[in-house]
Amino acid sequence: MNTARRQRTRWFSRRPWRSLPIAEILARRHPSSPLHAPESCDGEITAHSYPASALPASNPFWGHSPGEQLVAEGKPRFLTGGILPAHTTHIWSLAQAGVVGDGGAVYCPQLRALITETARTINQRPEHHPALNFVRSPESMLAGVSVLLAGPFGQAHYHLLWDMLAKLALIPAALRPSINHYLVSAADNAVSRDWLQTANVPLDRVIWLSGGSHFLCEQLLFSSLPGDCTRPTPPVRTALNSLLHTPASRSSPLGRWLWISRRGQPLRDLLWEEQLLQVFPRFERVDLSDLSAVDQMRLFSDASVVAGPHGSGFANLAFVNGTGDVIEFLPAGASRNPLYARTALRAGWRHNWAHVDFARPSDLDSLVRSLKTTLPPS
Repeated sequence: MNTARRQRTRWFSRRPWRSLPIAEILARRHPSSPLHAPESCDGEITAHSYPASALPASNPFWGHSPGEQLVAEGKPRFLTGGILPAHTTHIWSLAQAGVVGDGGAVYCPQLRALITETARTINQRPEHHPALNFVRSPESMLAGVSVLLAGPFGQAHYHLLWDMLAKLALIPAALRPSINHYLVSAADNAVSRDWLQTANVPLDRVIWLSGGSHFLCEQLLFSSLPGDCTRPTPPVRTALNSLLHTPASRSSPLGRWLWISRRGQPLRDLLWEEQLLQVFPRFERVDLSDLSAVDQMRLFSDASVVAGPHGSGFANLAFVNGTGDVIEFLPAGASRNPLYARTALRAGWRHNWAHVDFARPSDLDSLVRSLKTTLPPS
């Protein structure tokens, strides 16, 4: 942010002009006080700690090399091996808390400071957060308890499940009936509403955030990222399944083979999908956009193989049971994002992938032979 603009904001407005960690916010709002003091809503509600984890291996079943990695700041964005450190997700409460924008940045009006843990964006550091650099509309007051289901991650299905609903899942069940407002950054459409209803969220209490949103909450529950970016964890998966009441076992011991079709979608349509499925008739072709949240969960809970072109449908690996195989097709030349590999392997499934030409198979016979070797007997 421009230094001169920062100083003008600091001295001539009431808006936040800096970013502070939540610990410092709480320390400044509540210095040492006598035992007989007014009660406060401010502080940590709960914390969920996840141990260090080894990065799982993913199988390039068609003889590929590891492939090109996504790059950020001139470095590979994702590690291909090693051990990730322990991670803790915190859920806090803050009285008289401000919320701005569709990403749900939280600020303390008393100290005029954004809370650093909520001021992260994909491409900017907290001190450069857009909320420090624009004039917002007047705030709307929200009485009672509000919960923030938002973050800087966009509106893909993966983030709806593993980020937004995961935050609700990590709030103790005994506290959820006290929630008066749900501040949600997902798109306001039938799909989002369906998943929220499945999570027992009353739709008449949902407030859909937009870029111009500005609220002042009497009491706000908010959290750090449930699993950090592209780091799904087994405890979050367990909490999600509990929140959504997913079936805990397969209805058939053999399991179903699911082909997640992306027909008609630009850049994700495997034009030779029909030829491949004729060779493997056990696959059931499914279009997840046609299915309710409950039907999707039941489908994945019964699966033993999930295959198809790269897409957010693989986020539903949150709901699988037992062991199984994932086959993920990536467009030829595309950078590899390990998100769904990590999602599969955290669920105890084997992840397999291949770079292919979506317009035409360069060697369908060779691909079929590799798949027959990789897939379990049909």
